[in-house]
Amino acid sequence: MKKRSIALFMAMMLGATALGGCGEAGNDKSQEKSAKQSEASGEQVEITFYSTQAGVDNETVALLDEFTKENPDIKVEFLPCGDDQLQAWLGLYAAKKAPTVALMDVSVVTQYHSYFYNFSENEVPWVDDIVTGKEYYTVDGSLYAIPASVQGFGLMYNNRVLKEVFGEDFDIHSVDTRDELEKMLDDIDASGKAASTITLNADWALAAHLGALLYSGYQGDETAQMAFIDSLKKGEASLADDQVYNDLMDTLDILSEHNMNKADPLQINQEMNCEAFATGKVATYFQGDWNWMMMSGVEGRDEELGMIPLPISNDPEQNVGLPMSSPKGYCIDASQNTEEQQAAGLKLVEWLCNSEKGQDFMGVTIGSTLPFKDVKVENPNALAKSTQEYMEKGEIKDIRTFTVNVPSDYWYVVGPYFQQYVAGELDRQGLAKEIESYWTSLE
Repeated sequence: MKKRSIALFMAMMLGATALGGCGEAGNDKSQEKSAKQSEASGEQVEITFYSTQAGVDNETVALLDEFTKENPDIKVEFLPCGDDQLQAWLGLYAAKKAPTVALMDVSVVTQYHSYFYNFSENEVPWVDDIVTGKEYYTVDGSLYAIPASVQGFGLMYNNRVLKEVFGEDFDIHSVDTRDELEKMLDDIDASGKAASTITLNADWALAAHLGALLYSGYQGDETAQMAFIDSLKKGEASLADDQVYNDLMDTLDILSEHNMNKADPLQINQEMNCEAFATGKVATYFQGDWNWMMMSGVEGRDEELGMIPLPISNDPEQNVGLPMSSPKGYCIDASQNTEEQQAAGLKLVEWLCNSEKGQDFMGVTIGSTLPFKDVKVENPNALAKSTQEYMEKGEIKDIRTFTVNVPSDYWYVVGPYFQQYVAGELDRQGLAKEIESYWTSLE
C-alpha cells in the first residue's frame, strides 16, 4: 500500500475511533484512583500488548505471564504482529481494538502521536531515568513513547576468521575506506578459509538500515539532512547526481559481488545467515547487534564477534561513527483505552523498562543496549559491546533525522525496489527514480 493510501486510511480510521474513544489520558492521580478502585473490587483490568519485535513471541508471552504473576490485578493479552506489522496495527485500530501498549517503530509513534499517552503532560517521574533516546519520541516538547533500547548496526565481523586469514595482528578498524573494504573481501575469498560476506536482502534491512545512510551524517549536520529530505519531497534533488547515493550504491555493489548467497540473492533466511556468520562460515555481515538473539544459542558459536562502521566512501574521516538509533518505543493508546487501562498500561511499561525481568528480556534475551540509568542485568551480546564502545567514544553516525522524519511505510514501499536492485532487476538510475517518486508522492 502506498504512503498516500495508508495515510488516508489511517486518518479516516482514527478520526472515527477518536469520536468513540475515551479521549486523551487523564493525569496520574486519576489513573492511580482507577487502579486502586479496580484492586479494591478484586477485578482484573484487561489490557493488550502489541509488539513489533519479531521472532520472540513465545518469550514475550512468558514475560507477560511473569508480569501478571507480580500484578494479579492486571491481565495482559499478547497480540503478535505477523509479517505485515503496520497493517496489523492499523487493523486493530479499525476494529476498535487498539492495543493498550504497543512496541512500535519510531516513525509510527511520531506520525500518530496525538493518539498516544503523553508521558510529559502526565509528569511520569521515572522518565528522568532514561539516559538517551527520548528525543526520538518527543513531538512539540512532549514525550509519547519510552525508548526500549539503543541499537547499533554496521559491518559485523568474526574475528577468529579474520585472524586466520590475515594473522593475529590484523586490525579490522584499519578497514576505513571503500577500497580497503573491497580489498579485505577479495583477500578473504582468495584464502578459501571462509566466504567473505553476506549481503542483506530483507526489505526492512535494505531500506531502513543500509538505505538510512543515504540520509545520515554523510549528508552533513541535521540541518543539511533535513534540507536533503525536503529537496526530495519537492522533486528538486537528483539522486543520480548525489555523491552519497552513488557511494552507497558502489558499496552495495561490492557487497553483492562478494555475497555468499550471490546465486540466490533474495534468499531470505536470517537464522541461516546468522548461523553461518556466528560459526565462521562467512567472515562479515552488514547487520546489527539485534541479531545476537539468533546467534546466542548457536552450537559451536565463535566468541570474538564485533562491528565496525560500514565504509561507504574513500574518505576515512567521513566513515567515522557507528550508525545508532532508538528504533522502537513503548507507547500507550489514549484514544480507545479507558483511563483504568491506561494506568495498567503505564504500570506494564514501567515494569518492562525498570524491573530485572523486563530488562532481562530486552537486554539478555534480545541482547539490546538499554537506555536507562539503573541497568540491573549484564548484556552478554558481543555485538552490543561494540555499540557500547562506540557510544562511549562519541563515535556515532547520526541517523535520527531519518528515523524520526521518515514516513511509517517507507521501508514497505522502498524496500522492494532495493530488492529488485540486488536481484539485478532494476539498475542504479531506476532505483533512484523509484526513491524520488516515493518522496514526491507524499502530501
